[in-house]
Amino acid sequence: MSDPVNIHVPLLHELLSIQRPRVPRELASKLAFSAASLTAELQRLREAGCVLDEHPHQGVRLARSGLATWRDYLAWTLPLSSDGGAVAGPRLIEVYQRTSSTQDAARRLIAAHGDKARGVLVLADEQLAGRGRLGRRWSAPPGRCVMLSYVMAGPVDGAALAIDFIVPASALAVALGVEVAAPGIAPLGVKWPNDVLAGGRKLAGILVESVTSESGTRAFIIGIGVNVDLRPDDLPAEDSALRARVTSLAMLGLAVDRLRVIVEVVTRLEAMLAAPDATALHEAWQKRSVLRGRSIVANCDGQRIEGEVIDLDPRQGLIVRDNSGTMRHLPAACTSIEAW
Repeated sequence: MSDPVNIHVPLLHELLSIQRPRVPRELASKLAFSAASLTAELQRLREAGCVLDEHPHQGVRLARSGLATWRDYLAWTLPLSSDGGAVAGPRLIEVYQRTSSTQDAARRLIAAHGDKARGVLVLADEQLAGRGRLGRRWSAPPGRCVMLSYVMAGPVDGAALAIDFIVPASALAVALGVEVAAPGIAPLGVKWPNDVLAGGRKLAGILVESVTSESGTRAFIIGIGVNVDLRPDDLPAEDSALRARVTSLAMLGLAVDRLRVIVEVVTRLEAMLAAPDATALHEAWQKRSVLRGRSIVANCDGQRIEGEVIDLDPRQGLIVRDNSGTMRHLPAACTSIEAW
């Protein structure tokens, strides 16, 4: 796990928010720093792993945030709110250079903290045993992707916040957050239940797991992976099918820091979960769905289903008219789309 580093968070925020060179004297003036203090704080960022591009005339630009800055920055940027909207206290955040799975680390924190694990964030630069839906393996080279798990614990409205609400809500939050973090990107699509697509290729995926701790705490762990700096050479040369269906912000010609993506995605995720609105979710899904009106082949709990996607029920899953004309509700927890 990365050690906390005493960084000047507002300086990192300034560099992260505006992705262009900043003249040092302008930065110093805005942050009320002396020239010497600014020089010292920039050096601290370098020591925390940040990569800074510097030009004698244009100024300094953040090329890459350092992993050791993430915990401090996220704690400052994403304070934990109470149900009434006021700041409730510090958020529990763990950042790993390498771990087996952020989902497994989140499970450990739920077991240790119960209801107090609400809002926990676990992030990793590299996962050794990451997993996707239905037991599939999910892996990515270190430093290329956002890999995070978010814990939703405590009192849960079972009607509004069932898995079939949380899964599409999470996918929509990822789509919205990435669009804010990467201005100029074309509107992203959502492939139910858990994929976010750019130009028909997978940019991000979501894994939602339900957990009940020994103390009786019921929680949902929302795992999110976003391909940020993934390059074609990172994908197996022999797997042409994978290369054809995967993309990243870098492959789309967009230079975006992972830390910025994390902040924007988590902000939208918490907003959606704090005020669950099935009607708004349904309308947003209809606008972004790449499956609506299309013929699909699905596997639902071991049963093969062929038919046309009609709609989404935010509490019962995808609505499909199968080839016999029967309307079927396919729950997100046990359904995968095999062809579309």
